Amino acid sequence: MSVKNNYRKTALVLLMAGTIGLAGCATTPGYENTQRGAAIGTLGGGIAGAVIGNQSGNPRTGAAIGAAVGALAGAGYGRYLDNQQRELENRLASERAANEVAVQRVNQGRALNVRLNSTTFFRFGTAELVGDGQRVLNDVADVLNQYPESRVNITGYTDSVGTESYNQQLSQQRAQAVMNYLGSRGVDTSRMSAMGMGESNPIATNSTEAGRQLNRRVEILIQPTTA
Repeated sequence: MSVKNNYRKTALVLLMAGTIGLAGCATTPGYENTQRGAAIGTLGGGIAGAVIGNQSGNPRTGAAIGAAVGALAGAGYGRYLDNQQRELENRLASERAANEVAVQRVNQGRALNVRLNSTTFFRFGTAELVGDGQRVLNDVADVLNQYPESRVNITGYTDSVGTESYNQQLSQQRAQAVMNYLGSRGVDTSRMSAMGMGESNPIATNSTEAGRQLNRRVEILIQPTTA
């Protein structure tokens, strides 16, 4: 009977903690991702704390402590991404307005994706970076250096024109070119990886030039490793 009561008390603590965290996300504009991270951290920390507390005979206290610690860690994680996103959006405002760059939150808000239109960044059919592309990557490098606690995965894509093997090679070369350039601007190469995906994962139709232009892109995925 006491075991059942302990589990019920633990569940109540987790429910209350999660409700508070999620309520905060819904009521404070401008800090949605920070508070979403806090809510996720609250639940995750509470579950871990309950497990540890149950082993020591006090699951309710363990859940409460774990929820509090998890909330702080989750809020820090979300804030770290919020700050990077704000900085990138401010620096790349004109390029975003011209649809040359897109900055989006992905993976349920846990990562940041910077999408580069290859027409702006590369000469046609090559992996040679053009001047405007280098200028944009300078800004991206500055932000990455400002927030060093993150992994950076760079992925190249093409449209469906040409052979699959050619597109695969070109997408890999372009991803590598972006990685090399960021490295030349001081971004630690041990944080980065480069991969080509060829014509896979299109984000628009390949039956029109406008759609093909969107599919020719390089994406920079930024995922914090700590808060």
